[in-house]
Amino acid sequence: MCKLRLNCNHRVNCHQRHTPLLHKCVAEVVGTFFLVFFGTGINSVAIATGATSGIWQGAVCWGYGAALSVYLTAGVSGAHLNPAVSFSLLLFRRDEMPPKYFFPYVISQFFGALFAGIMVYANFGSSLEAKEDALGIERGDSESVETAAGFGEYYPDPAYPSIPQSAVSTAGAFWMQVFATGIMLMFVVGLTDERNPSRPTPGMIPFFIGMLISVLICLFAPYNQAGMNPWRDFCPRLVALWFGWGDIAIPGPRNGFWIYLLAPMIGAPAGVFAYDVLIRPAFPTEAEDLESTSKRERPPSGLWANDQTDIQRIVRELRQTDIGQLQSTLRGNSQMNGSIGPNVVSVAAMDSMA
Repeated sequence: MCKLRLNCNHRVNCHQRHTPLLHKCVAEVVGTFFLVFFGTGINSVAIATGATSGIWQGAVCWGYGAALSVYLTAGVSGAHLNPAVSFSLLLFRRDEMPPKYFFPYVISQFFGALFAGIMVYANFGSSLEAKEDALGIERGDSESVETAAGFGEYYPDPAYPSIPQSAVSTAGAFWMQVFATGIMLMFVVGLTDERNPSRPTPGMIPFFIGMLISVLICLFAPYNQAGMNPWRDFCPRLVALWFGWGDIAIPGPRNGFWIYLLAPMIGAPAGVFAYDVLIRPAFPTEAEDLESTSKRERPPSGLWANDQTDIQRIVRELRQTDIGQLQSTLRGNSQMNGSIGPNVVSVAAMDSMA
């Protein structure tokens, strides 16, 4: 499902800014392909074979698939992999999503998701057909929503027949998509905000984004399959339409395919806006940060960064000290105190490490 932008460090950001747009678009095609292929692939395999047990197995596969897709492409394009992410950054982070990049990114994501849907059918279509034959389902009939769910999304999820359709109205499914996508983007911009001192180290950001997606899937998937990405739903639906599911694919048995296109485009900007209003103002601005750290090195990203910087500063100061003079002083103090002078050993060891 998701996005995913990775603000790793200054070197990576500079590289992204100077990467040609064509390379960025290729990365968006590739990243979106793997995101959608991993996710809809595991859905199709679960439907055709019953290989997964419980919602967590499918959710964690989605999450790891998203994380791997971000790891692969973030250094080139920022790994949006989702038009709702690109739209949110266009509105609130123009430095990361210049207007001239928006449509190339969104078109690239479309083709990546479409190709993923085709590859899912090419690999698992025969298994889905065998499943339909075993259940006596005619593809395109209302019962075939069970196998169509390997591509598009439905409310409630056909894999949970215990949830009656009356439990999830069209308005309810729309709201859940808005809310889930908003949560996702709120955390994504928080995890990647360079002003956030408690964000993960850069190499761990994709992992935590993947786990976030897994949590959201566990919460919302039984009710509306938790898409949070317009192309993740629409492009595989097109594939299902082409391969015989007909009206079950588009517009869907409850005419609700539009929910998965529109709701994430509303929820994603709302999530970024909520973060900018509720959380980000508590962090120092760049000017304040520069002023407060003018006499010390800017701390690296990650937890306990200030302590790490203090240790580095102390070691540098010790390296600049006249070690010989300090050793003589400590030896004199140790002789006066009758001790064996452990400090001398410590300083000598520190000198050797320096």
